Amino acid sequence: MAGGQWALSFDPPLGVKFNAVRRGHCVLTVDGVPEPIDLAEGDCFLLTQPRAFTLASGPGVRPLPAGPVFEAATDGTARAGTGDDVIFIGGRFDFGERAQSCCSTCCRR
Repeated sequence: MAGGQWALSFDPPLGVKFNAVRRGHCVLTVDGVPEPIDLAEGDCFLLTQPRAFTLASGPGVRPLPAGPVFEAATDGTARAGTGDDVIFIGGRFDFGERAQSCCSTCCRR
């Protein structure tokens, strides 16, 4: 949950990262992607490569590291900024060790 002026920076995820905006809007910036991406209620994203990214209320807000914010979560809810203008749901997954071995072999060609 987030509100007011806020920004969170995330380390490159281990596995595939996904998020959906359940309420509100924000800006997604991904390392290696030249333009920020505006996200609104109902939008989602999927990061299939391990790239650092930032979610923010808008441009020019200095991001805080996301790790401590999520470590301080209460009742399973992390909060950034003030209020509850934006609500996300998300997580990450991978395809297991066997799929990683196969993909790394195939992708070397």
